[in-house]
Amino acid sequence: MKKRSGFTLIELIVVIVVLGVLAAVVVPNLIRWIGEARTSADRSTVGTLNSVTTLYRVGGPSPDPFDDRTSTSEALVQELVLGGYIPDGVEPQTREEVFTWDFDAQSWQLYVDDAPAPLSPLGSTFAEISTAMIQKIVDRYAAKGSYGRNWGDYSCTDLGLNPDDWKNPILHIYYKPGGSNLSIRPEDGYSFTVQGTDGTTRVLKASYNWNLTYSDKDKKWYYHTIAPGNEIDISTLTVTK
Repeated sequence: MKKRSGFTLIELIVVIVVLGVLAAVVVPNLIRWIGEARTSADRSTVGTLNSVTTLYRVGGPSPDPFDDRTSTSEALVQELVLGGYIPDGVEPQTREEVFTWDFDAQSWQLYVDDAPAPLSPLGSTFAEISTAMIQKIVDRYAAKGSYGRNWGDYSCTDLGLNPDDWKNPILHIYYKPGGSNLSIRPEDGYSFTVQGTDGTTRVLKASYNWNLTYSDKDKKWYYHTIAPGNEIDISTLTVTK
């Protein structure tokens, strides 16, 4: 009779132990990656809601339901659906999250367990996001001895950022890192007002297609172009409709 080959009990135990170790390592990371992907998608949806709400309000009804504090977020979403700005059934991919219209900030926000979630991986406010993004530019230079690339998705990925997180405006501000610079511009229908270091009040409308730009090479902010006469005090920045 031919001798049959097979796994011994010890070999089976070893395989089971190895699979258990792999599962213990992979499964939590997989759950985390799925959660991050869903949150990233929900942030993108918030950006879309803010963009289409701006379009809706340009030719929307009067009185504006987005100024009426008795309006619920669900009712405001339906206004956008009825206007043909978004498809029906728009809702967060994560069960604990909801899209909420913030009447004070005049923007959509993502709420988790009745608390506002960060609007981006770097925070929600201009101060939080710009500070963190500038720090990533600085860290990249310190680690590599050179600044990141300034074109395409590389301008984000070279800093460890997901380009999809920055395609939509956050509280009416677009962010664009590139090389040694960070540029910001207002969402369509909005304007920046900022004071120059010479005391001049400067207004930048979205229709200008200009930027406010931070240069890490001299640690200063500029209006439109990087030139001595265009230096601004970024702490005076306001965003208006």
